[in-house]
Amino acid sequence: MGPIHRTNQPIPPKPVPNRYIVVFKPGTVHTRRREHCDTIRMKHREFIARCSTKEAVKYGGIHHEFCISDRFAGYTCTVSKEVIEHAKASEHVHYIELAYTIHIGPIIPGTPVPSTQFVAKDDTRSWGLARISQKERIDPNKPTSYKYHPSAGQGITAYIIDSGCYCEHEDFEGRAVFGFNAVEGSTTTMDEMGHGTHVAAIICGKNFGVAKKANVIAVKVFGPHGTGDTSDILKGIDWAVADAKQKNIIGRSVMNMSLGGYAPALNAAAAAAVEEGMVVVCAAGNDGSDVNTRSPASAPGVVTVGNIDVYDTMAQTSNYGTCVDIFAPGTKITSAFPGSPTAIKEMSGTSMSTPHVAGVAAYLMALEKISTPQQVLKRLKELAVEGAVSGLRVDPKDLGGSQNLLLQNGADAPPQPSGIQCTCT
Repeated sequence: MGPIHRTNQPIPPKPVPNRYIVVFKPGTVHTRRREHCDTIRMKHREFIARCSTKEAVKYGGIHHEFCISDRFAGYTCTVSKEVIEHAKASEHVHYIELAYTIHIGPIIPGTPVPSTQFVAKDDTRSWGLARISQKERIDPNKPTSYKYHPSAGQGITAYIIDSGCYCEHEDFEGRAVFGFNAVEGSTTTMDEMGHGTHVAAIICGKNFGVAKKANVIAVKVFGPHGTGDTSDILKGIDWAVADAKQKNIIGRSVMNMSLGGYAPALNAAAAAAVEEGMVVVCAAGNDGSDVNTRSPASAPGVVTVGNIDVYDTMAQTSNYGTCVDIFAPGTKITSAFPGSPTAIKEMSGTSMSTPHVAGVAAYLMALEKISTPQQVLKRLKELAVEGAVSGLRVDPKDLGGSQNLLLQNGADAPPQPSGIQCTCT
């Protein structure tokens, strides 16, 4: 599997000095990969032995070996040009690329907000929940309710590839756990910026969540400023897929990536996760530009999500294009936030739209017993409201090539399957 994306129009990336992603040719067996890595480690040691201490600290050697699928395996490393030339010469190497800086967002932050069954309370904490459970546009001046089946994503696991998660927040009810820290040099499992916590609660929070009984596993790939690099994100994806396989839940899991930049290897990693059977949901991004130049949102097989506001208008900052599969609420969304078990915050961006879709994916997987990425994407599109999203160009229906589909959970799509009733909150 070579560099993979739905178009060939990359945006200029910012490389991380001396850090590389080395990808083996598809089908390279484990023993050949091991022999290659052993050789590169030896060449690295030989180079370091000739360096001054000041020079040697720039290079850490091989950091992580990944194998997301038989067709996409390799390693990340920080090495000299001399050593990487040895890697390039290997008959087993498919391609090598520099690791690129990648970021969450840019998100549009808001401000902190002061803090059952078959009963409509009309006190929905987020307008987004109400919107995805009714076909008609909501009135922001009237009370709203969220309609959903009480199965509520039970038995489904969401892997949040993000800044971590404040798992002690009361909205998670103990259903959120920390899984893995992929950030090179990081020693903390804390969510240092709040983005991951906010995203996770939109998926499964008891108050703010779409799939209120789903589980969350946090995979930390960003530090306190929301910036990481593609090698760490690749490591996080690799861990999540391996964890789901080891637990035999890959067909009962969803991966949420509210992040973006551009890197062929990141697209390939996301596509490999889909090929292995994991539902992968990605943010279109908030640059107001064509998403076809963005990773992992332009990877084939992923579900790519654009942002709408309370009036069903595509957000001015939302990316667009033929890779956008569906739109979901993402402007002025309230959700959980670190600081205390009851802290909440309002935030905006495709980062918030994406977990609405990941949440509905989890919800449908539990309710309808579907499991493959193809089945989930098909149902998301079948249930969506077509033609409801207004654009921001001369033609109000011009969404820059995006599919005009607005996310729905199916609660407002009669007739329901036999025996299914919906809860309102």
